[in-house]
Amino acid sequence: MLLRSVATFAFSLLCSSAFAESLKIGIMQAQKGEAAKYAPMQAWLAKKGIDVSIVGFANYSDAAKQVAEGKVDATVAGSGLAGVFLVKGIAIPLARAKGKDGNSTYWATVVAPKGTTQFAGAKSFEGKKVACSGLASSGEFFVRSLGKKDAVVVASHEAALDMVERGLVDFAVVKNRVWDKKKGSYSKMEEVGKDSGMNPDNTFMISAKIAKPFQDKVKAALLGIGSESTSEATALKESLGVTEFIPTEKKDFVHTLELLRKAGVDAKFDFKF
Repeated sequence: MLLRSVATFAFSLLCSSAFAESLKIGIMQAQKGEAAKYAPMQAWLAKKGIDVSIVGFANYSDAAKQVAEGKVDATVAGSGLAGVFLVKGIAIPLARAKGKDGNSTYWATVVAPKGTTQFAGAKSFEGKKVACSGLASSGEFFVRSLGKKDAVVVASHEAALDMVERGLVDFAVVKNRVWDKKKGSYSKMEEVGKDSGMNPDNTFMISAKIAKPFQDKVKAALLGIGSESTSEATALKESLGVTEFIPTEKKDFVHTLELLRKAGVDAKFDFKF
């Protein structure tokens, strides 16, 4: 009886360790406090048997390198970075957040000083200085997809807007969601154009090296947030300002991947700017 009890206890320990996998998640810190918003994800995933640690990235380049080098297992990525991961086979999409406004996508917005002629594609950038966030589909990749190779590449969308405000560049190409939130602070600037397609927003990307069963477990946990009213789920949704996470696959990146192709991104692409 004693041996049977010991065996049963050992088996239970083995099972619990098998289901208590760990996950290191990297979050962009271009906006102050961004990583802190994801802190409730630790409690939610722990409830699902997944031990989580969260670290902050300084910028897109830092994020790209840490995921590529296996220093983190997953990240919540903008579509540009997520698209590059797909092209290089580094990480795959699991799910993305759906905001309280119903949005889960975004596009590139072209901003310039008030009175600037409306954006008319590549010819509008000829001979002009254009600031954009590095490795962003609504930034560097949109600009490069139009054939402009001398963009002023900066660390964030806000930094690009600041350069227009200071008169250092003629245009900024930024994420429309950022412009919508910040435009009240830039009274001398206006939107003069935008991209014709949309990109998935804030996609949870997981390393392709992670075993498929664990990928599925993480995905199921993320997708389950919307229907849950537990304290952990509610805290996460409130912190992120979302209603749920929705399934996200490579097919959702059709427009993004076309931008990357036009920008010259391939499997040999180097994460730098």
